Amino acid sequence: MRKRRDDDFLEVEETGFFIELKKNWLAIVIVLALLGGGYVVFGPDAAPPPPPAVSENWQAMEPPRPLRNFSLTTAAGNVNRISDYYGRPKIVMGYQLECEECRRSLVTLDMIAPELRGQVDIFPLAISTRSTPLTELIQREYDEAGITHLRPYTITQDASEGVFNRNALPFTLITDPNNMIVRYHGGAGNWNDERVMQLLSELTEVERTR
Repeated sequence: MRKRRDDDFLEVEETGFFIELKKNWLAIVIVLALLGGGYVVFGPDAAPPPPPAVSENWQAMEPPRPLRNFSLTTAAGNVNRISDYYGRPKIVMGYQLECEECRRSLVTLDMIAPELRGQVDIFPLAISTRSTPLTELIQREYDEAGITHLRPYTITQDASEGVFNRNALPFTLITDPNNMIVRYHGGAGNWNDERVMQLLSELTEVERTR
């Protein structure tokens, strides 16, 4: 009986697996290509582009007009008038919960909030069809988005009439310290914007020199 040499084993291996691989290489390439295409088609969606800077699309209110004296509900359940907050410039944003554009704008507003603390009042107002505040739902959305510097305010749909354009939410108003509207902006916007900060600084400085 002939002893099997190592090269006999290699020959058997080659005539088995490797020959089959050579025969079917085209089918293997096609399968791999389909799998790669499937990842492109069914893979995770690309992240949406960041919203444009607010100052690219904001509008000047000419001449400035007074902000309507609407009611809002605080996190503590107190109902206040916007005129109760007087003496500082304001950013007043009307938005809806579960609105992706609104959330993206709130996230960028949250980024600048620490820098504006004590100088500019920020009112993100969730528009509600209920008579009760949306505090818990707002806070849940804040937690999911990583928003930590904004307070949860609610405004009823009736109170928001004539204040915000509800066809262009989020809709935001910038006021001077006397609650006169100087800029307005509809749609998603990046509030981490040099020109926004410059305007707010100018409004704050005017109040200081009075």
